[in-house]
Amino acid sequence: MNPIILVTIVVFFIISYKFIQVHRNKEVSKHNKILGWWLYSLSIIGLMGVNVLL
Repeated sequence: MNPIILVTIVVFFIISYKFIQVHRNKEVSKHNKILGWWLYSLSIIGLMGVNVLL
């Protein structure tokens, strides 16, 4: 298996885990949750772009 794909899978799981932690936290404000969605979406799009380009 391509090492870039393996790294992408690991990074995807780490990013998803951290996003779920922030999203489940009741003390996080609504604005920060929206910012979390934006950052999560951009990181996933970036991972897909790297895989397409390489």
